[in-house]
Amino acid sequence: MARINQNNGFPAGYLNTLLYSVQASTFHTVSGAPGPANNSFGGVKGYPVSPIWDACTGLGSVDGQALQAALAARGAGQ
Repeated sequence: MARINQNNGFPAGYLNTLLYSVQASTFHTVSGAPGPANNSFGGVKGYPVSPIWDACTGLGSVDGQALQAALAARGAGQ
């Protein structure tokens, strides 16, 4: 985030709203193996992986360049 702020020339500020509004373009979906997978451990039921937010992988892995572009576009419009 420090590098994105420096590259864009302004602080990103509060990110939660933006992250959830641009998630498809700024995150790589984490998907599981084909078919059912049992990720339970120690008698505790695991979490299924899905292409949207899930408890196991969150929004997925971030694409830093896409996030920087989304923040720059948001900042340019303010």
